[in-house]
Amino acid sequence: MEWIYSCKKTSVVSSEMNLDGTTYEEMTVEELKVLCKESGIDGYSTLKKAELIKVLKEGTN
Repeated sequence: MEWIYSCKKTSVVSSEMNLDGTTYEEMTVEELKVLCKESGIDGYSTLKKAELIKVLKEGTN
């Protein structure tokens, strides 16, 4: 069930917006961590929401 949920809410990290129109700021910490994991970003597990958003945005450049 979790896998289906994560697929529905994830997107290509080349944008600040999810496929469903959700911005990083609107996402939960759990959803942001799923994006980090799927993007191959290391060291995300202890980051706070603002830090997760920062590393995701940096990964898009």
